[in-house]
Amino acid sequence: MDLRVSVCIPVFRGGGVLARCLDSLLAQEDALENAEVIVADNHSDDDSLAVAERALAGLPNVRIVQHPSNLGRVENWNACLKLARGEWIKFLMVNDVLLPGSLRALLAGTSRAPDAVMVASRHRWWDGKSWPLDRTRHPETAEAYSSVDVLRVLRRGGDPFWALNGSLLRRAPIEAAGLRFDVATPYLADKRFCLRLSQSGSVVFLATDTYAFNQSAAGRFYFANFGDHIEESRRFFEEVDELAMRAGDSRRCAADRTLGVALAAIAQSTAGDVVRGCRRALRGYGLARVVFEVRLFALRTGVTVIARRLRSAAGGLLRAAGVR
Repeated sequence: MDLRVSVCIPVFRGGGVLARCLDSLLAQEDALENAEVIVADNHSDDDSLAVAERALAGLPNVRIVQHPSNLGRVENWNACLKLARGEWIKFLMVNDVLLPGSLRALLAGTSRAPDAVMVASRHRWWDGKSWPLDRTRHPETAEAYSSVDVLRVLRRGGDPFWALNGSLLRRAPIEAAGLRFDVATPYLADKRFCLRLSQSGSVVFLATDTYAFNQSAAGRFYFANFGDHIEESRRFFEEVDELAMRAGDSRRCAADRTLGVALAAIAQSTAGDVVRGCRRALRGYGLARVVFEVRLFALRTGVTVIARRLRSAAGGLLRAAGVR
């Protein structure tokens, strides 16, 4: 029997949250009838393996693999690609949970475009205790993007992929092109992978929440250096530019988009990281361009975290001065 989908769960020290994640997968019921489940454990030193074995004991087509040494976060994703045998690949990150009926919805989305190589979706945010937290603005309608459309959306500041966690990836074009996640760009490895995959077919976006993203999980990956964020963003948008130029669009937008993404990350960075990142931005783009992008960023985002903090500080000063 040909497998419709491989659900890949990369794990490292996930024992505390893995059961909840797997429970959400088992709740997908009939969508698992023609599926395999792969748990790729990255040499955990906790009870991750035991948790996975207990939870998946009654499910057919299960493979639980433990690597003899830690491969690194991104390389474990590549290991999942090598292990997958299904027509489609679904990544499920250990900190997240699938919403009811989501796997069925994603599989149904594959029929929206005959050349679909990816089906993406919306998601909810949660803090590990309560959800949903409405943190992300999504498109309101389902849409199929061509390869050229994907580049156009990215160059306008949009994102047709959203997150690897909420997507299906067609295995055939991945294998044909030998696509793998780039370990040299650990934060944007998923975006760069999806970008390259999108150039071999259509990307279907579903206006449906398919999973809950745990923003407070201890195992989440964040930049240790704000400058690294700028550098990875620059690489990503330079690749977008190059692909767009091959498609006949001669404009370059890498500098604009890189700075926009980097500025959006300020809220997650320490003061030292911001200073180092701004120095790199000034060296790379010049004062005039940085000032322009800061103003553009403020106009685009409206009430940002920075603005809220300034307003809160101003309110405190006014209250201290006795002004109501």
